[in-house]
Amino acid sequence: MGGAKPWQIAVIVLGILALLWVLVFQLGSSSSTPETRQDFVLVDVDTGELFKVHRPDDRSLPIPAVRPGTQKLNLLPVEKTESGWAVPDQFRNLLTKDMPAVGDLATGVMKTTGEPEFLDLFGG
Repeated sequence: MGGAKPWQIAVIVLGILALLWVLVFQLGSSSSTPETRQDFVLVDVDTGELFKVHRPDDRSLPIPAVRPGTQKLNLLPVEKTESGWAVPDQFRNLLTKDMPAVGDLATGVMKTTGEPEFLDLFGG
């Protein structure tokens, strides 16, 4: 192997600079934080009442959530479906047949009352 010619060194340097530019561009464009959900509708599994909850950026929403006043872990997330309000798949294992507001364990459809009302779970 003989010495590298100047044009070969230039090609290698340009290739390294292009690679570095692509890496910096990719890292810079992916530095944004992913969108996280801030607003939820929760159902009280005992009463069927619906609540709108806003989660602040710096807080997490534990599931099941504690209902203020009763201090019971009986608030689960629900989503509007064609059949009514239903607990999403990932939380259906928390439902039991002895919960008064459960309409259908298999689909997660709940027996709800009224429209969602705002509930401040975070005190502010």
